[in-house]
Amino acid sequence: IHTRPSAAVLAILAALGLVWMLASRLPRGRDPDPARRIWHGYRRRMRRAGLALPDWLGPRQVLKQALQRWPEQGETLRAFTRDYLALRYGPDPDPALLQRLRKRLRRLHLPQRTPDKTSES
Repeated sequence: IHTRPSAAVLAILAALGLVWMLASRLPRGRDPDPARRIWHGYRRRMRRAGLALPDWLGPRQVLKQALQRWPEQGETLRAFTRDYLALRYGPDPDPALLQRLRKRLRRLHLPQRTPDKTSES
């Protein structure tokens, strides 16, 4: 009787572990948190308008970068961030806040950055 596992058994276990690890990293469909879905939509809008930010930036850092890019949108960007923080991290968020945040996202228009003509020459 063999008490030592064979190389084939170890290889199978390693392969199963790898498959499990990779499967656990796959997206699981729609995020169940509506506030986070709105936040991802907000970030997508910024990316489409030319402001690609690292995923690890928090709401206040995103606001800071967005204000540098679109200072004329300051009031809108601050209001969105304030409402998101209250909804996501507040002690007892008002359900109407979710609707207001959705509305703010729909109304958000970030101008695309136009290429600098002087740097093309």
